[in-house]
Amino acid sequence: MRKTTSASEIAEFKKQYENISGLPIPDSFFENAKTYIFQKNGKIVGGFILSNKRPLRTLELFTQSKNLRKKINTLQHSFITEVCCFWIDRRYRKNKLFSIQVWIQMAAEVSRQKEEYILYGTNSKGLAKMYGYPKYSILLNKELIGNNLNYIFIVERKNFLTGTLMIIHSKIKRVSISPNIINNHQIEKSIYNELSI
Repeated sequence: MRKTTSASEIAEFKKQYENISGLPIPDSFFENAKTYIFQKNGKIVGGFILSNKRPLRTLELFTQSKNLRKKINTLQHSFITEVCCFWIDRRYRKNKLFSIQVWIQMAAEVSRQKEEYILYGTNSKGLAKMYGYPKYSILLNKELIGNNLNYIFIVERKNFLTGTLMIIHSKIKRVSISPNIINNHQIEKSIYNELSI
């Protein structure tokens, strides 16, 4: 894994992510964001983006709530960042060793950021179940937009790596994850209190 500012690599990242997700990334989004890529045999096969640029992409994509957008987007840049556009080429997702390496390296890099909280979202129910599995992960918003349920999660940065390891463990052990995302109310209350400051 490495950070890239190469225009050609970012263009390839954008093309592959959009093909997989169906979600467009405006070219301007890359300007103040950090783009990370994973390569295999010299080809980009995965990546993710870290950004604290406002408005946050996660909020723009996964909620229509003006109140939630305003509340989060007006927080200090040092308070919250987002990890988004995380993808792995379909050909390598079943390669357990490679997939585990990607998840761990992504989580380690996120954990090195300075912001207190990490925001992330999805419109995939399967990913939402995974993202909501760790006890530290808080479902901040669930919303039907068009025909898709959209999910936004938040977690304290210090717990992001541990949460990712819990996801990896569940995948290795083939743990059956409940389709119902249930928040840890003690953590949830603490985070909501922090966000309301």
